[in-house]
Amino acid sequence: MKPMRIAHISATFPPYESGAGRVCYQNAVGLAARGHEVHVYTAGSPADEIATQPDTLHIHRLKPLVQIGNAPLLPSLLTLKRVDVAHMHLPFIFGAELIWLASVLRGIPYVVTYHNDLIGDGARARLFDLYMRWAMPLSLRRARKIGAVTLDHAQHSRAAGEFKRRGAALVEIPNGVDSAHFAPD
Repeated sequence: MKPMRIAHISATFPPYESGAGRVCYQNAVGLAARGHEVHVYTAGSPADEIATQPDTLHIHRLKPLVQIGNAPLLPSLLTLKRVDVAHMHLPFIFGAELIWLASVLRGIPYVVTYHNDLIGDGARARLFDLYMRWAMPLSLRRARKIGAVTLDHAQHSRAAGEFKRRGAALVEIPNGVDSAHFAPD
């Protein structure tokens, strides 16, 4: 198989500790180990680099125009270099919509890993509800494939209706476990 040029897009990435960022990191490292050219696009600055960053990854820490919590607005995602496929880690408020637009305008195919629903309290809950009803389905509909940790997770998520409509586009991709790190003593 010819090596591919792959972009991973995530709102968070190590050293920031988050599930989606950690999965993005592990996916990127695994693909690079298989000989693919892997670029990671995330929010941050060069000061965010991690000491154990593999030389095989090209990490682009983009400066947000504005950032609310883990929702950075990264307009430079629209200038994403030509890749064979982009891999979005959702939810990514603002980022998912920009990659969707880049896909429409420049024909960049993408796949999605759906990590979790957005939940919150008060006004935040209402904003997340709007996002989950209107913006999230837009990103999911254009994805070539959608990965979920388990099919049960997908069937019980707030995006279950969209997953059902997509049928075979939904695949189960369990998160890996670093057996060297999590080995019994």
